[in-house]
Amino acid sequence: MERVYIAKMTDKPLMDTVWQNWLGDNPQHWPQRACLGVNLEGDVLIEVTVTAVRST
Repeated sequence: MERVYIAKMTDKPLMDTVWQNWLGDNPQHWPQRACLGVNLEGDVLIEVTVTAVRST
């Protein structure tokens, strides 16, 4: 699951466009994510945390 921290939630539609371009058009293939509006320091617009699982 990804967590996307967004400095300005009004930028979420733009972030959604970038997300879709990165992962493709089919939402069935997108990983789960949560988008949260937060105060980020400096000029940071988004921060993303990712948890990945590797099969053994």
